[in-house]
Amino acid sequence: MKLPNRRNVFSTTFEDPLKYYFLPLLGTIFRKRLEMGLQLLGKGPFSHVLEIGYGSGILFPELKDRCRTIVGVDNHRRPELVKEMMARERIEASLAVGDILHLSFPQDTFDAVICLSVLEHIRDISGAVGEIVRVLKPGGRAILGFPTTHKATNAMLTLIGAPCIDKRHISNHRKIREEVKQQMALIDERWFPALIPQDYSLYIALHAAKEKR
Repeated sequence: MKLPNRRNVFSTTFEDPLKYYFLPLLGTIFRKRLEMGLQLLGKGPFSHVLEIGYGSGILFPELKDRCRTIVGVDNHRRPELVKEMMARERIEASLAVGDILHLSFPQDTFDAVICLSVLEHIRDISGAVGEIVRVLKPGGRAILGFPTTHKATNAMLTLIGAPCIDKRHISNHRKIREEVKQQMALIDERWFPALIPQDYSLYIALHAAKEKR
């Protein structure tokens, strides 16, 4: 997959996993999360795509080739760092500071919404999924990714130095998946590693769609 040049992209928060994407071995696992989401998203082309939790903008080079308009929303307040990356990489996107539970976009706005490694931090999963559904156009697709919650994933994240992992992962993968199924049509799902049962994998990505009227 296409990542920004390492010299052009900057961490936006203490917990930003940016550095892991560029490591030789551990980076394979972190990049796999993005790759699964992009595979489910497809090549498009899309008119309007929203990424919730864009972080450092690590996904923007790929989205640039798939859609006409990129919109990113995140609760960090360092968009200037991402704008610097976008200028260096010649990417155009609109950035907003916001909350997944209160998205500041009209109903039926986006062809696709991408939300990777965000929902596990949200207690009100019903409200978060509901907001994603609200801003999607009828028939629009949601690409949602989140880690599984078990001893192995917690141990790995602790090993690499992710702080307070048990406090930050508020909602587990079963709860998220079930809420998505309640509010949208679940089209496809993938997990990594693919050869083991989903509940014991490291990461899950879903393709869900808003019901057409």
